[in-house]
Amino acid sequence: MNKDQLIYKWKLDGQTVSETQSYAYKADYGDAGTHKIKAIISDGEEEQQNEWTITVNKIDREALLDNFDDLTI
Repeated sequence: MNKDQLIYKWKLDGQTVSETQSYAYKADYGDAGTHKIKAIISDGEEEQQNEWTITVNKIDREALLDNFDDLTI
């Protein structure tokens, strides 16, 4: 393995979201649906990439909260 500096790029749904070695996708309620995350690593000459498909489910938050008893603090 050579000592070339590696270049990192992370894309979420085709848009660059990070150029660091790692990326953590944190979904929010409004992100429901299917998304693609792609990691691209290059040494300036060669490039490798991997892509994942992620499904964020829309959860009925009100129904979920109904499962908890009332709380008084």
